[in-house]
Amino acid sequence: MSSVTLSRNRATSRVIELRRGNPDVRVDGVITSSPEAYTLTVDPGRQVVTIVSRDPAGAFYGVQSLLSLCRDGSGRYTGEVPRATVRDAPRYEYRGLHMEVARNFRSKEEVMKVMNVMATYKMNRFLFHLGDDEGWRLEIPGLPELTRVGGRRCHDLSETNCLLPQLGSGEDNSTSGSGFYTVEDYREIIRYAADRHIQVIEMFDMPGHSRAAIVAMQARQARLRELGDPTADAFLLTDADDNLEFMTVQNFDDNMVNPCLDSTYRFLRHVLQEVQRMRRDVDPMRTYHFVGGEVRDVFVNSSACRRRRLDRNGVREYFAEQVSRIAADLRINLSGWVDGLMDTNENPLRRLSNIHIAMVWNNAWSDGGANRAYRMANAGYKVVLGHSTHLYLDHPQEPDPRERGLFWATRYTDARKMFWYMPDDVYSNVDVTYTGEPLTRQGYCARGPDMCLPLQRPRNVIGIQAQMFSEMTRTAGQQEGLLYPRLLAVAERAWHRAKWENVSDDTARNTSRVQDWSRFANTLGYKELPFLDSLGVAYRLPLPGARGQGRRWNVNTEYPNHNVQVSYGNGGTWNNVVSDTVTAPDEEVPHFRTRSPGRQRYSRVVPSSSVNVAASSTVVGLITSK
Repeated sequence: MSSVTLSRNRATSRVIELRRGNPDVRVDGVITSSPEAYTLTVDPGRQVVTIVSRDPAGAFYGVQSLLSLCRDGSGRYTGEVPRATVRDAPRYEYRGLHMEVARNFRSKEEVMKVMNVMATYKMNRFLFHLGDDEGWRLEIPGLPELTRVGGRRCHDLSETNCLLPQLGSGEDNSTSGSGFYTVEDYREIIRYAADRHIQVIEMFDMPGHSRAAIVAMQARQARLRELGDPTADAFLLTDADDNLEFMTVQNFDDNMVNPCLDSTYRFLRHVLQEVQRMRRDVDPMRTYHFVGGEVRDVFVNSSACRRRRLDRNGVREYFAEQVSRIAADLRINLSGWVDGLMDTNENPLRRLSNIHIAMVWNNAWSDGGANRAYRMANAGYKVVLGHSTHLYLDHPQEPDPRERGLFWATRYTDARKMFWYMPDDVYSNVDVTYTGEPLTRQGYCARGPDMCLPLQRPRNVIGIQAQMFSEMTRTAGQQEGLLYPRLLAVAERAWHRAKWENVSDDTARNTSRVQDWSRFANTLGYKELPFLDSLGVAYRLPLPGARGQGRRWNVNTEYPNHNVQVSYGNGGTWNNVVSDTVTAPDEEVPHFRTRSPGRQRYSRVVPSSSVNVAASSTVVGLITSK
């Protein structure tokens, strides 16, 4: 195969040319207008690589493809690239990752590491979840309590110095329960993202999930009252005279911002103005994710909402309108979770001019909310799909109680399930309830006339987003084990529409997508996972699969290029499985694990003692497919 050998010296050959122009990339037979489209041509005769794009983002993605072509099976760059002609454009304009750092904090360097992987796989939106019940993670000038109190956890029953420990954070502030980004830290993060064509979208959860901010502003009030400062109450988020009773699913009864207080919006305006100042000369703030969900019906009984004569739907609309007004004054667009943009009957609220995006998340098949995406798109909202059944990275990767993750929406979500996600027809993704009971599209849609509302305005679905919540991840390694390699499958679906998505016959489609998954799994095993190894990314190693019959066991792994190892007894000595079979010595119990291609990491051990080895056929872990 002919190739180009790249040079670092100035020359007329062995060079990379970046040209501004209209790349000849066609989608459905029409030249695309996407600013992220590019063409990549490798000419061995001239020893030149040429990348053509209309926009710097397209050139950047062309370079990412070039770097991928230069990598060998160990993840290293060879400096040679084979003859190639690539015409490429994204499927969606919004290819996102939502990352929450309130429950467990991640350092500036860890955030940048995630962004680096995102950029490699052409993801371009980072929804940065910086405030929630359990922590506030961004320094806001003028409101020091937000990070002094809301950004730390320790043993202080009064919560005047910190929040109480939770989620295993311990009694002091030395763990991932504490931490925040200074203004300079944050500016560095924003600059790093912008250099990689990633737009950061801030999110401070309101009006629900706001306990860290509420407690911090109460601490501010107490401090300033002692000083006799008349502005002590200026940024309060709750009314002490209201005795409202509620309980959230996380067992909080004091985490709801009152949407009818003027001080709520004074607080939000101050926060957004300071974030704007941080970003102004780095990468100006374009969008704020105002959340909007969980406006509890209980607030209709608050004195402030009674004065405004608001009913349940009126409270939701009032909150959206007030946040929209602040954002409009600051020339910021808005996005929000879908439940904050619907009334109590799940009808879309009147679309305000600067609310551009509705992020749709809860489609748990047991709850029957899959039509929310199409309700919002048909009403004129731009929709980003973040479906909990397929795109939540804090769900377990196997249906096993030893796996890390929650399972309120689905029992498990592995990389193959994410790779098989079909965003063009959300009802085609119907599979199982969260307890594992099988479902069919026909059965799901037959529950009622509105269960499977048709999509009338498909152009309003503009992207997909993976969701990373941090309740289960106290370390960076734990988070990386949930992020990767599943995020690569999400990136693939966000950039590329698979041919099998357009196949209407279920049997033919399944055959095609199984073949496509096999190709993708081989690419992961032989190329992308070794590359993640070279970056020091602690991706989740696949569990070994083992099927036993007497003393004889057949073994395999989910991705190729990973060794299965076997041990007998207490696991003190491990041996590579040379072929696909193992014959256990008499009265010995085999244990299995997977070793990474770099031979530096190992999967969780799968003991055959957890099953009846004497049975005629028993299965441990994975084998072929689930």
